[in-house]
Amino acid sequence: EEGAAWLGYIPSLVYCTQTFSEMSPSDRFQHMSIPVEHDKKQEILHRFLEELLGGQRDQVVGQYYGAFASIGANSRVSYPLCYVTEIFTQLRIEKAVSVILDILGKLKYHLTSKQSGLAWECTVEVAIILRMLEAKWFGSPGPFHLVPDGTNPELAFRTLPDECHTLTDAKNRMDRIIAEYKTPTLIYVTSAYAKFPQVEGFVIYTSGLEGSEAKIVGFQMKSADRKPCKSMNETLVNGGAVLIRGNSLAKKPRAPKIGWTYMTSTQIRGLLGNSLLLAMPREWLQDP
Repeated sequence: EEGAAWLGYIPSLVYCTQTFSEMSPSDRFQHMSIPVEHDKKQEILHRFLEELLGGQRDQVVGQYYGAFASIGANSRVSYPLCYVTEIFTQLRIEKAVSVILDILGKLKYHLTSKQSGLAWECTVEVAIILRMLEAKWFGSPGPFHLVPDGTNPELAFRTLPDECHTLTDAKNRMDRIIAEYKTPTLIYVTSAYAKFPQVEGFVIYTSGLEGSEAKIVGFQMKSADRKPCKSMNETLVNGGAVLIRGNSLAKKPRAPKIGWTYMTSTQIRGLLGNSLLLAMPREWLQDP
């Protein structure tokens, strides 16, 4: 089933891929897609992001990529992740898109090798960055509602070095990173240290104004039915931390650890948007 998720659960795609009887999705895209003129790529990328997240059909996007979209019973558009990858490759004109493509490559591997926990981490990472792009282009609040409406922040992507082993180490390094930005910026931060504690990464919003306090939110994704072991030190992570898992702990009668928010399945579906729902374990979609 995991490989089918990459193919959008479209029977013809699954059959052709499993039997090697026809063109691969990549071959089909190269054969059927219409090249986007360079001066139109920015517009098409913006429109495609809206369609990807919201599911409303866009006639302009449809001229180029309609052959690769699916229309659900709710009349919403979704794209199999195999074609999302091809479209972003064609429209790679932003650093964020390159970051997304790197993660999608890992997601494909984990889905097809049935490593569902790692696949879920990749799915959420892509969703967070898509929401960051939405904030930049359309003035939305961004992931975890960090950004004041209408701000349109710039985006940055940073990695904490391997010697950052604790939240205190991370906070000291992030303070130095934040100081580099003098205009409104959303910063996506991951760690090079494989055993970094408590969270998978951070999203930071800074206004860039001298004397203002940046907002830092940590995030953790788990596919198993587990809650965080420790409270979050909100002195170090002032926006707290968010647990993002589909069979949500938020509906269960357990008080969250201090400093943690457990997203409900409805909130997670809202974060993912229409097309990334295809990578969410299907049994989780039934949760409230």
